[in-house]
Amino acid sequence: MLGVTDIAQWLLKHNADVNCRQNRGWTLLHLALYNNSLEVIEMLLDHNADVNSLTDFNQSPLSLAIDMNHLDVRQRTPLYLASYRGWLEVASLLLEYGANVDEKDDEGTTPF
Repeated sequence: MLGVTDIAQWLLKHNADVNCRQNRGWTLLHLALYNNSLEVIEMLLDHNADVNSLTDFNQSPLSLAIDMNHLDVRQRTPLYLASYRGWLEVASLLLEYGANVDEKDDEGTTPF
């Protein structure tokens, strides 16, 4: 039986659109973060998944994952939220794939 990681590998190997959107604007990265699939998240980022993509409700992939834990996101970027929560591996991945370190939240503060 194939797991989620196997299916993701197969799709990416066959040139699936890594930034395709489904119902309500969710991308594969949103879904992987929602399901806490770190291996799939890394695969998607390696295939240029857009870390700043927004759903129809203006939620980035990481802000969606954070919101599931009931943290008030106040327009903070995925990098800001990863830094705030102490998620160094996630922050490093976001930086490696081009997250904007200068983006400000609704209070004018940046991730660092």
